[in-house]
Amino acid sequence: RIINIIWVGRIVETKGLQIALDCLKHLPNHKLTVIGSGPHLTVMKDYAMQNGIGHLVEFMGQIPFSEIKEQVRSADFFLFTSIQDTSGNVVLESQSQGVPVVAFNHQGVKEIVGGKGGVLVDYYNYESAIRNLVSACLEITASSDYYRSISLEARQNIVDNHTWSERRRNVVEKYNSIECNDA
Repeated sequence: RIINIIWVGRIVETKGLQIALDCLKHLPNHKLTVIGSGPHLTVMKDYAMQNGIGHLVEFMGQIPFSEIKEQVRSADFFLFTSIQDTSGNVVLESQSQGVPVVAFNHQGVKEIVGGKGGVLVDYYNYESAIRNLVSACLEITASSDYYRSISLEARQNIVDNHTWSERRRNVVEKYNSIECNDA
């Protein structure tokens, strides 16, 4: 079967779409859906064609949010390759649909996923990043039991940690734990 990967974001260098494309070169039976637009769109389309993977990539451009949710829901997993991102709301949106995430173990995504409902990998250099992401992409769908478990975990991570009521509870809990030292 074909494994469907989804990538959503503004197509600029720091979002790492080229990283996703380079991963795809090493992922047999995978295809990539790219949603978004930006100044590097044409460059990335050309890159995919020049690297012999153009037939494995569907560039959808910018589409309405309701359609993005449907596309995310139909994916096997979400590949988040941003190398500079403070939060990655698309990760929250993906997990809310029960779609697990493969991403770098840094910045905001590290806090959002935290090993729940996704696989986080280290980024030491470009080559190791590609190797680590490819390994994670293969791992996430290698076993149907593991995939089912990590998909359920993705949705539960949102319910347990990222609803407004949970965020409020966490802030109140942290606030109440602060010791005030009057001088």
